[in-house]
Amino acid sequence: MCMNKKTKNRRAPQVSKAQLIKDYLASHPNARPTEIAEALKKHKISAAYVSNVKFIMRTYGTAASDEGAPAHIIRAAAKFVQVCGGMDKARKALKVAQDVADILSDSDPQPE
Repeated sequence: MCMNKKTKNRRAPQVSKAQLIKDYLASHPNARPTEIAEALKKHKISAAYVSNVKFIMRTYGTAASDEGAPAHIIRAAAKFVQVCGGMDKARKALKVAQDVADILSDSDPQPE
């Protein structure tokens, strides 16, 4: 059996540090970065790294809000309300959009 250099010293794939942090947070949702770093000390994870991972989770929506909507969707909705000039105008714009969608779906020819 001939092994090349690439396969000879290959280790089994390991779980990433970020995934270790996410797994810990899943079972300890209120854990602070220093607590998580202490628990994962053998993996050489610092509290600063934990803070960065938590920030990225919040920023890119891997951590859902209380309502169950990812953070990026909440930010987009807030931007939509801002662009419309307030919640009432945003609701009216969504109503018009729904009316247009209903008209378009009614005008589509039905397959026979």
